[in-house]
This record gives sequence, C-alpha cells and structure tokens, in this order.
Amino acid sequence: MLGFMERSTIKLLKKRGNTDAEIARALGRDGKTVKRVLTEPADKEFQRPRRGSLVDPYQDKILQWMREGIPVTVMLERVRKDPQNPYQGGNSIFYQRVQRVRQDRKMAKQKAILCFGYRVARNGDLRVCQESIFR
Repeated sequence: MLGFMERSTIKLLKKRGNTDAEIARALGRDGKTVKRVLTEPADKEFQRPRRGSLVDPYQDKILQWMREGIPVTVMLERVRKDPQNPYQGGNSIFYQRVQRVRQDRKMAKQKAILCFGYRVARNGDLRVCQESIFR
C-alpha cells in the first residue's frame, strides 16, 4: 500500500519529466503500480473491503424469529442445528448481532411514528394536520 508521500513523489517525478520506468526504478516499484498511481488522486485513502460475518447467512431467520418472539438462546440453538449450514461461530458474536438488529428495529419504529390531529384554521375550518414525531 502506498502512502501519501510516495504517491506525491511519483506525481512530482512525472511532472519533472521522468518516464514511468525511471520512476519505478528509482522508487523500487513496479511500472504498473506507477501507472496506476498516476491515474489516481494523491490523497486516495485505502478502503478495507467489508468482511462478512459468520452470522450474515442467518439474518433473515433472525428477523423472522424476532417477529415470532423467540428468545436469542433458542435462536442460537436452531442455527447451530441447521442441517444445511450449521453455525460455527461464537455465542457472543451471535448475541451481539441480534442485539444490533433489535436496536435497528427499535429506531426504525420510533422514526416511523406519525401524529395525526386536527387544527382550526383562521377562517374557522377544521383541517387535518400531520406532524412527524422523533423521540
């Protein structure tokens, strides 16, 4: 992985008229790396690819079981006994995912609450008003 200084150095050497091959030799890098850096911004940050969790394949089942009110310990037993894809991760990883899903669902419910009421307009007409309530 190239840092900001090395990327900047490659761009500076190119501006000074050095060829890609000369820059690669001077910095001990491959020519393809130099060409790639010249097409990218100097301040490009490395983005780590998102690693999947061992719990990801069971996300839909977890949501379904939560709607049914099944306790998390029973959920864990069920995914471990899954004949097609038994869960092999740790207890705490599974419990943390279920807790995060519960919190996300709770926040979604709170944001979706709407209050419908009535108000009297200046001319005396009764009108329906809608206000969003965020707690």
